[in-house]
Amino acid sequence: MFKYVCQKIFFVGIIVAFFLILSIYSVSYAAGWRYNNETRWFQKTGLLFVMSQPSKTDIYLDGKKVAGQTPYLSQAVLPGRYTIEIKKDGYRNWEEEIVAEEGLVSQRPAVILFLNQANLMEVGEREKKLLDIEKQDVDTNDVFISADNTELWYQNKLVGRWLAGISQAKIYNQGSHLTFIREGKLYIIEANGGHEIELAKDITGNYVFTDHEKVLIYESMDGLKAVRIR
Repeated sequence: MFKYVCQKIFFVGIIVAFFLILSIYSVSYAAGWRYNNETRWFQKTGLLFVMSQPSKTDIYLDGKKVAGQTPYLSQAVLPGRYTIEIKKDGYRNWEEEIVAEEGLVSQRPAVILFLNQANLMEVGEREKKLLDIEKQDVDTNDVFISADNTELWYQNKLVGRWLAGISQAKIYNQGSHLTFIREGKLYIIEANGGHEIELAKDITGNYVFTDHEKVLIYESMDGLKAVRIR
């Protein structure tokens, strides 16, 4: 009899302990904590957020597809470095290593994918007029080029530095990106200094963006050109 009672108490104790541990884990998970196998202890988690243009893209986190469109908000992740890739057929891939921090949302809210091959468009009077009225100066309060033409600054922060001289820096997508000319080529770069991409090779003069900045109009060695870039 005594042995039976002890076994019953032991069995009940195991069940209580199991549910107690499960409850602690559930509450910790809901509060943003997760067990870290490396440290063997609970750790505060973070979130990853990405928004892109276009929105219908494939999102990969450390090589694993996690979504088919943006905005994308990850599940709670442990602090550390994660590689995010955004892919779409016909467009250049975007890839970046993002650091997740405890209790914070690490975000990239202005990712833009550009076409692999710019599509040449017909140039008419509208395109000519748009280029004629484009009068944005190189040096403004927000974006400017250093005196030796090697540094690009935006809102008093250094965006990039190059050996070859740059010119005609302009704001793109409300300041998420900047464009500039270097050695006869037009480039675009994120305002944080990442993902520099070549947009046009034979630019010789002024340039302007139209149609929600999806079309580039520029002066080239072969005359005025208009190309769809995204």
